Amino acid sequence: MPAPKDPIKYQEWIKKISNSSKGRKHTEEEKRKMVETRRKNGSYMLSKEHRKKISDANLRNGNVPPSRRGMVSWNKDKSLSEKHKKNLSIAHIGKKCSEETRIKMRDWQIKNPNRKFKETGIEKKMEAELQNRQIEYKKQVPLCNIANVDFYLPKYQIVIQCDGCYYHNCLIHYPYYHTNKRIRDFKQDIVLKSNGFNVYRFWEHEINESVEKCINKINFNK
Repeated sequence: MPAPKDPIKYQEWIKKISNSSKGRKHTEEEKRKMVETRRKNGSYMLSKEHRKKISDANLRNGNVPPSRRGMVSWNKDKSLSEKHKKNLSIAHIGKKCSEETRIKMRDWQIKNPNRKFKETGIEKKMEAELQNRQIEYKKQVPLCNIANVDFYLPKYQIVIQCDGCYYHNCLIHYPYYHTNKRIRDFKQDIVLKSNGFNVYRFWEHEINESVEKCINKINFNK
């Protein structure tokens, strides 16, 4: 039976289906058959283009009632759990972007220093502490044509990088993840130091534990 086009009847139709399914559980055999059918039909791996075609067809045929059109996805702006992040990390072990792709992404980031950056929680904590100590700084500054640094202290030629444990592959919390990002950060530090900058990197867990201790590790006398 196709979904009713009228919004009120559609809601009643959904309730009726929901009530009829309450308390019912699929047997293991039914579950196995459903999985096999989906795999056979390729429904687990729909391309973006295929999904759009299905969505357009539903709208065209009136299968999506007015009450549901333009609705925001349930998982929009929802953050991933730590367990989900670890599973994703394991799944990506051994997978690499091509050197050409990495160069293009890096060049684009450096050539667009004025684009809006999404500040992380640890960056906000670091900025608040720098303001509290009345230390002059600049944010997201492109240096040496190799990186946009989180904080640059021009008076002291100091660079402060706030590294998220997940994204930068912290050895304590994500030791099993591939080391590409750690290697990239290490190469950036070499270039920055060779050009006269003093580089300080602080992990997310260090900043969350005590941002004051992090700032105290910086030598402002050099």
